[in-house]
Amino acid sequence: MSQTTLFTSLFLTALGSLIAGVVLMSWEPQLVLEIEGATCWGQKDDEQRLLSCANRAAHKSLTYAIWLKLDEQVIELQPKQLGFTLDETSFNSQAKAVLTEEWQQSSSLSARVTGLFGGVPRERVLSVSANFDGLKAEKTLKFLAPSIFSEPRDAKLLIAEHRVEHAVAGRRLSVPATLARLELRGWQPQLVIAAAVDTIEPEIHERDLTPVDITRVLSAYETSFKGKAGPRGRNIRVAARYLNGAVIQPGETLSFNKVVGHRVHGRGFVDAPVIINDELEQDVGGGVCQVTTTLHGAAVFGHLDVVRRRSHSRPSGYAPIGLDATVIDGKVDYRIRNPYDEPLLVHAFFPERYIMRVELLGVEPEYKVKHSVSTEKSDGFARRIYFRPEQAPGTFKQKQKGREGMNVTSILSITDKNGKLSRRRYASRYYPVPEVFWVGQGVKPSELPPLPEGGTGWLVEGQPAQVLDSGTIEAVPELPAEGLRSPTLEPDPEQVQL
Repeated sequence: MSQTTLFTSLFLTALGSLIAGVVLMSWEPQLVLEIEGATCWGQKDDEQRLLSCANRAAHKSLTYAIWLKLDEQVIELQPKQLGFTLDETSFNSQAKAVLTEEWQQSSSLSARVTGLFGGVPRERVLSVSANFDGLKAEKTLKFLAPSIFSEPRDAKLLIAEHRVEHAVAGRRLSVPATLARLELRGWQPQLVIAAAVDTIEPEIHERDLTPVDITRVLSAYETSFKGKAGPRGRNIRVAARYLNGAVIQPGETLSFNKVVGHRVHGRGFVDAPVIINDELEQDVGGGVCQVTTTLHGAAVFGHLDVVRRRSHSRPSGYAPIGLDATVIDGKVDYRIRNPYDEPLLVHAFFPERYIMRVELLGVEPEYKVKHSVSTEKSDGFARRIYFRPEQAPGTFKQKQKGREGMNVTSILSITDKNGKLSRRRYASRYYPVPEVFWVGQGVKPSELPPLPEGGTGWLVEGQPAQVLDSGTIEAVPELPAEGLRSPTLEPDPEQVQL
């Protein structure tokens, strides 16, 4: 080899080494930082940009939802709503420490050679930590609490539907316990945390309900008060409300007056027509007897023992003769006894606006009961004449039609499950209904209509009539009035609530 060639070779080798050294010393390694799924690339010269990128990625990771789970319900929340914010001091310190370590490691000659000739960028994972603000989280949980709260539902007898509504426990978000869970778990990506709830027990469970099987209907009876509603209808509804739900234990006797209570204005009752001394007048509680009658019908067809019952003084328009029952507050009661081995519940309600229905629930029917009557006429009725100052002289007005009284025997034909027939009987007495006229002064008997069939005589202001020679009717002034009852009946001042 010539001297020139040798020199050239050495020169080129030295030049190559120089160039390689310059390239090697000027090369900077690539670093990849991974932060909760995000990546940041950079070199030592880009350290500030790399740190900024990592910081943004860390902040972004704390915008991922947190799910608060309550049974099947899931509530999506932002971390900051639950008091989680990036711990920037900790994160930035961690990032700087990683970069410093990486730059130191990559500054050695071997690391540069490896990185320059076929090396891959180094990757480091940065963890994200969060601060927890308990007050902020508590505020959010208290805001959510009403939407999570549910009232407990008591077990109920849905009598109208003949079924039981089961008890359901309520729930209440336990803010302190949920806060403790959040603080213990800390922030995590895709965090799902079960909220702590307190169970609120209902006050009434199925075991607390009256032991009546309301799916079994023993008997039912309906009456209508269409055309006779108004104040009377209100009293019917009030009395039915007091009666509804009454339970008759086996062998126990139900007293209507005790269950329904006193008929006074303060308990919801109002003035309505009542029978006082065979005539209609206004007084508190008129109409309650229709509730008693409806209960009586259900009791008769349910084969209960009727312990005490009195018929109206006159037949009722809302029930067949023999199937009515009257009450007088504090005087005349209606009572029935439960002969069965199971308790019975009285369901009094209104399936239609003017229809009242009483069902006796708790026992399957064991008997078929048919009701029939035999009647006989009894007393005739009197014509009653009253002088009224508002009636113009020489005029008259019929205020009430007369009706004969009658004695009625109810016959109950009772067939049991085996086809055996038995009968029961009970009596009803319907008194005569007087015919009533209001007259003005100077009216002559011949001007009044003839006495109807069944009429037995005349009464003027409650006294036997005296017809003067002039043909006019006058009251006998020296005799005191003895009420307005027909002379064929014993005095009875009792008040019947129609």
